[in-house]
Amino acid sequence: MRINNVFLENIRSYENQEIKFPEGSVLLSGNIGSGKSSILLALEFALFGLQKGISGNSLLRNGKNEGKVKVELEIDGKKVIIERALKRAKSSVTQSYGSIIIDDSKKEISTVEMKDVILKLLNYPPEFMTKNPVLYRYTVYTPQEEMRRILQENKEERLDTLRRIFGIDNYKKIIGNTDIIDKKLREIAKSREGFISDLDKKKLGLEAKKEESRKIKAEIEKIMPELQKIQDSVNLSKKNLDEVEEKLKESNRTKTELASLEVELREKRNSLKINEEDISVLEEQINIIEREFGKISVERLNETLKLLEKESEEKEKEQEELGKKHILIERKIASIEADKLQRENLIASILKLNSCPTCKQEVSQNYKQEIKDRISSELKILNDKFDAEEKNKKEIEKNLNVVKQKMNELSKREKELNLSSLKIKDLEEKSARQIRLMEYNKKITSEILALSEKEKNSKLKLDSWKNLEEDYRSIRKMLEEERQKERIIEIRKAEFNQQLNSISKEIGTLEEEIEEKEIEKEKVNYINKVRNWLSEQFIPLIMLIEKNVMNKVHQDFSKLFEKWFSMLVTDLSANLDSDFTPVIEQQGYQIDYAYLSGGERTAAALAYRLALNQVINNLMSYIKTRDLLILDEPTDGFSSEQLDKMRQVLQELKTKQLILVSHESKIEDFVQHVIRVEKKGSTLVSA
Repeated sequence: MRINNVFLENIRSYENQEIKFPEGSVLLSGNIGSGKSSILLALEFALFGLQKGISGNSLLRNGKNEGKVKVELEIDGKKVIIERALKRAKSSVTQSYGSIIIDDSKKEISTVEMKDVILKLLNYPPEFMTKNPVLYRYTVYTPQEEMRRILQENKEERLDTLRRIFGIDNYKKIIGNTDIIDKKLREIAKSREGFISDLDKKKLGLEAKKEESRKIKAEIEKIMPELQKIQDSVNLSKKNLDEVEEKLKESNRTKTELASLEVELREKRNSLKINEEDISVLEEQINIIEREFGKISVERLNETLKLLEKESEEKEKEQEELGKKHILIERKIASIEADKLQRENLIASILKLNSCPTCKQEVSQNYKQEIKDRISSELKILNDKFDAEEKNKKEIEKNLNVVKQKMNELSKREKELNLSSLKIKDLEEKSARQIRLMEYNKKITSEILALSEKEKNSKLKLDSWKNLEEDYRSIRKMLEEERQKERIIEIRKAEFNQQLNSISKEIGTLEEEIEEKEIEKEKVNYINKVRNWLSEQFIPLIMLIEKNVMNKVHQDFSKLFEKWFSMLVTDLSANLDSDFTPVIEQQGYQIDYAYLSGGERTAAALAYRLALNQVINNLMSYIKTRDLLILDEPTDGFSSEQLDKMRQVLQELKTKQLILVSHESKIEDFVQHVIRVEKKGSTLVSA
């Protein structure tokens, strides 16, 4: 991570100020109280917000209601701009606004979300995402007073702090969590031990039920031969009963057939008697008709009828021709009468006419007489025609009457012949029917003989089956007795089976319970094994790992601390004891920290700070702040000789961006860039 610039608005003594930070070593130079530390506090506020040691009241400029800090960073080649704002309320100053821009993509998010995003950008482990930025404080920026406090606090607190910084406290957490898991496993095992406490009792109960089941099965096996024997007897009786029932059904069918035969015989005998009577009647009727007509045949009558029909047809045609002639004559007579009437009307109209209606000339009497004579001559001709036609008409009417009379005679004769034909046909039909009845009687007589034979055989059958019903009742009674015995045995078997089913269910339930308890027992055994493994192997292993890691960290830390301290102080030696407490010696004698000079204390604090920074960065090479180091008043109380040795210290530091805060002007010669901070009136400025 690299800081590009920091913008302050109404932050402590700054009204409106932007500070740009170049890459390399940078010195924030200025007198005490000029505002150097304010810039670093504002930077920490921008990154992590308000926290312990950085309150809103301590940051917001007096008399102002609002203020803000904006920081531009470069992280993994990304341009990141973080902005946080402060707002004064009635009794406190709180953060009012926060935003973050990553490669020109802006997000306005809550304080908590913003802190999480920044910690992820810095790639800080999740366990360091707490209220206070511990990792940042001990790798990037630690106020000098806080570092001195770490050296002076009691060893237990210092060890806890260092464990947390190095991540070694995770081993302690693992052991603590293991104790929690062990306790939980002990509770689970205890609860499950109660569940499996009756396992042996259940097993004994299961064996007892299985023994009871075996006894019942033995009882069932005892009654099975007896049951099979009675079932065989029942089946035989059923078979015999079925045979008798079948014979009874056949007997009933035979009785039905016999009754039907008797009815049929009676009907056929009646038919035979009726037919014989009909034959006698027909014979008498045939004799009467033959006496009336003799030997006349229907064929002769039909020939005569055909001749009559032919003659009738000829007369009909003649009548039709005469009718047509009669119609023509009537039409002619009507036409003559019309012509006569027309001429008579013409004569009358001419005689009345005085002048011509066309030319208006007077019509003379001579002319009228001439016209009258001519028309009268025409009327005479018409009257002669009329008389001739009337004569023809009467002749035709006379001929029509003759034809009609002849036709009536033919029709009467035809009816008489038809009646005779019908009688002769009736004679023939009666003769044919007599023959049919005689033949049918022969057939009926034959059928009566056959039916009589069947009737005789049916009666013989029924005589042979007269004891069937008694046999049926006897076999049925025997079957009912055998079935009763079968039911009694089956009830006993069902009772045994019911007991067996009940015991089987109990056995099944017990087996399920035992299986479940066996599984639980295995789980309890497994839990106890896990607990033993945790207490006897896992925890000792974690403690050993912790000890080895702590020894390695202590070894590296002590070497680095000794290196940096020896560079700053020549007549003293230093190392760390097992509690990471600095041990300062002079000529083999240990000197208490309280008896060190101010410069020696500062040197010890700076050496501890630089060693701590390097050890953490080596352990956590993935964090994005490992190339940034901020030292706040690292030379406070240094002698001129110690200040000269700072050049060597700064040259030894392999960090891409180093920010020092100091009022020592001599430090300016040791760095690449200098930012001067001075107070002008009530306003701080930087140059």
